[in-house]
Amino acid sequence: MPQSAEDRRLYEWILTRRSLAFFIDAMFIMLFTVSGYVLVLLLGLVTFGLTWLFLGLVFPVVALGYYALTLGVRGSTPGMGAVGVRLISSTGTPIGALPAMGHAILFWISVVILTPLALLVCFFNGRGRLLHDMALDCTLVNDLSRARP
Repeated sequence: MPQSAEDRRLYEWILTRRSLAFFIDAMFIMLFTVSGYVLVLLLGLVTFGLTWLFLGLVFPVVALGYYALTLGVRGSTPGMGAVGVRLISSTGTPIGALPAMGHAILFWISVVILTPLALLVCFFNGRGRLLHDMALDCTLVNDLSRARP
């Protein structure tokens, strides 16, 4: 972690902010997914149903693309940006597109396989890290560059 990792301001209210960011991002992903379904359904009319074979891929492509293009490039999704947090690697840099997709995949795998009990891990470490954060050696922190002095 960067030198300022011990700064308590980086982790104040991080669990609350993380939860709010998740719900904001879920709304964006839902909006884009519905739009994607409508697009594939309309294209199916033109292609005599051929694109309907790809309906099952709409959600995974939208969700992974969302995280790769937002979290991987900027270090925060729109939801994270709205609540003032960002995801950083152990070196203090944004994690990149491929690890961002891995972050999303590991989150869903941990919640599905280990049930929501996997989310309890965040209460037992000082930084509010979840299993997928630990697996990818990254941390969610408050974006102090946006904070008021």
